[in-house]
Amino acid sequence: MWHAQRLVSSVVRRQHNKFLCRHYSASAALSAGPPQDIKIWYASQSGTAQLFAHQLAEGVEEELPDSDVMVQGLHEHPPESFLSSNASSKNEEEDIVNFFLVSCTGVGEVPSNGRAFFEWVMASSKSDGDSATPNDWNQVNYAVFGLGNQQAHPNHYNVIGKKLDAQLDTLGANRMQPLGLGDDGDCLDDDFDQWMEETLERLKLGVGASDTEEVKEHDENTTSTDSSSSPAEAEMDIHTERSVRNDDLPRISCPEVSILPDGTRFISKKYPTLSLKPATSDVVRHDLFFLQSSSTSKTKSNAFYSESTRMLPVIQNERLALDGGEAGMQELQISLPKDVQYISGDHLLVYPRNSDAMVQAYVDLLEVDPHAIIVKGDDDEGNSNKYPYPTGITVMETLMHCVELGAPPSPLFARTLLGRKDMDYKEEIAIPRRTIIDLVLEQKRKNNGTGKLSLEDLLYQASPMKPRYYSIASSNVQYPHTIHLAYRPIKYVSSYGYLREGVCSSYLSHKGVLTHDIDSRDRAAACIPASVVPHPTFRLPSSPETPVLMIGGGSGMAPIRSFLQERVFLSSSSSSSSSNNNGNNKFGPGILFMGYRNPHDEIYRKLVEEALECGALTDAQIVYSSGCTLPTQKTMMVSELIRENGMAVWEHMQSGGHIYICGGAYAFGVTVKAELLDLVQEHGKMTFEESEDHLRTMMDEGRFCADLAG
Repeated sequence: MWHAQRLVSSVVRRQHNKFLCRHYSASAALSAGPPQDIKIWYASQSGTAQLFAHQLAEGVEEELPDSDVMVQGLHEHPPESFLSSNASSKNEEEDIVNFFLVSCTGVGEVPSNGRAFFEWVMASSKSDGDSATPNDWNQVNYAVFGLGNQQAHPNHYNVIGKKLDAQLDTLGANRMQPLGLGDDGDCLDDDFDQWMEETLERLKLGVGASDTEEVKEHDENTTSTDSSSSPAEAEMDIHTERSVRNDDLPRISCPEVSILPDGTRFISKKYPTLSLKPATSDVVRHDLFFLQSSSTSKTKSNAFYSESTRMLPVIQNERLALDGGEAGMQELQISLPKDVQYISGDHLLVYPRNSDAMVQAYVDLLEVDPHAIIVKGDDDEGNSNKYPYPTGITVMETLMHCVELGAPPSPLFARTLLGRKDMDYKEEIAIPRRTIIDLVLEQKRKNNGTGKLSLEDLLYQASPMKPRYYSIASSNVQYPHTIHLAYRPIKYVSSYGYLREGVCSSYLSHKGVLTHDIDSRDRAAACIPASVVPHPTFRLPSSPETPVLMIGGGSGMAPIRSFLQERVFLSSSSSSSSSNNNGNNKFGPGILFMGYRNPHDEIYRKLVEEALECGALTDAQIVYSSGCTLPTQKTMMVSELIRENGMAVWEHMQSGGHIYICGGAYAFGVTVKAELLDLVQEHGKMTFEESEDHLRTMMDEGRFCADLAG
């Protein structure tokens, strides 16, 4: 009963959102029918906006099969020709709608692939355009969906999407759908899914007025669950819908590829059928570097890793906190070739793999030989459902390297897997981190062992595997040919009782170490595919006399350790080169505020003591959230520590000192930044807006730096 009530609540929310959509007072310039031309533009830093753009295209193609749909990055189209492309469509008496999916990067900044367009739009006026007429922008129909994180950046939440939406409206463009705001700190997929559903309904109506007979007729003919239904009726409707939607997938004959006795396999009704070549061996490769070893342009386009990625040998992998338990911090050391360099503060980009157990679980669901080779994606190059992964690798290698098997499915995919439309995606899927295989097996149990999943549906709809960024925990001045990573293995039990592990942290924690006696054929097993990513805005001051304040929590000790190593090394090297100690190793004030979960979680204590002894640090205050047993240990949050030392921190700011914040973005980073804003208001006698401007100025000057994961 409770579950049915939650479903009805979800229906009520969605029906309310649709009501707002239908009665939105914007004067869209659409005709009475659906638009013929849909242009979907994205500006994406990590790829999420691009992924959403393709999901929107998929939805449009399904709901409006007669429309022409284009998906393109904003960097792929000259901004100056945007108006003329919309005007040409209007001259042909075709409706065109532009959708903009734009994310934020840094602190309210435009992704690099959308910067040119954004700056052009913000600098435009109504009279701009190729024809220099005031009506150019009136021919543009648009809608914007922004991607942001309210927890990590509450004061700059989705500013790019908001500014773009407001500027297009100011220019006279026709907003055909209310601005959508996605919050990555809550449930971004659910936010986008609701906005997309409302958008597709709006497109199908294709009307500019908010109160037409067509809208009323559409309302009367809507077959979704009515908000006045009882929980029992709602649940009955859901079961009825499931029985209709959960029909058999089509089959094709694959005698040399299928593992079934009849030589057939499931294929997708929705996505292009993948061409598979029979297995040539049962070897599973540890990496995909062979895809980019050839110099042909075709192979380069099929490459999986970035050009700077190398196989880097692991020379040490051990626990840092022996009493830290399974979640205790670990350190991994990597040997660098002579042509790979880094600077203290840089990141290492790591390409992880799914665990063998996870891969095998998915292999068992599919009806194809895991060693069969995927040789072709689509026959139609213009198809927006272009195969997203490299070809020429086996099914198992694709599952191992390319697909995020442990990630929750998108709302659209989850509805397909469960065979029902209405669900509370956030509560049922996102928060418990239920995966594709969880949902397929659930259906298999409910349908007496007939749960189905085609290879195409899995590969086209699962989330792509993303490389992970790790802050380097060593200094290049002390370890020029070695990189140290300090990481915390992620392992927890979800609200549904599933044991979950972090993909990359689990991959690293089980990584073997390269030794001299290891067989050359097994060397790849003791290496990781990775590349150094410069982080030029996160650097120590050029002068060691400049005051520094480092604020960290948990794994945020990694980049702080690289800075401490550098300062300690510079101190010892300048002392040894100057017998009379004439001040070459003089440091300005160096302060460390560091917080851990408990005393057993603490790492690199010896380095902190060494830094205090040589003057690289003048003050180090370490606190713990819980578990203190000694009088010298302090139970306190880092934010409380900042508040307790508020005047000293303010004086540090006023002296021209640098501040570094290192830790998790969602909790630690948000809390620390909020505390600093309060501190500036109190001790600087400023308003909230003035304190924001103060921190922004420090950021622009390179004196306020953050390295926040999340």
